[in-house]
Amino acid sequence: MSVPVCIVYSAMMVAVGEFVGAIFCGEGAHDIAAVKIIVEEAGGKVTDLFGNEQKYNQKIKGAIILNAELHDKFIDIVQKSTVN
Repeated sequence: MSVPVCIVYSAMMVAVGEFVGAIFCGEGAHDIAAVKIIVEEAGGKVTDLFGNEQKYNQKIKGAIILNAELHDKFIDIVQKSTVN
């Protein structure tokens, strides 16, 4: 399976400040590993869908790719709206 071009493009737009964020719902760590490095070097933040750091040598739990200012606020909103 190939890397979804739209998530890579969206993540690069986050890195350069054109987009506020992007969400990746896949499990392929190889799809996001390079994105994580690039976005975080640009000052953004990449975590799993629950706001946790994750390893990229195994399946992942999606990814939230956001600028650092909004990441924690977004995670708070998601956690408050999620039914346990």
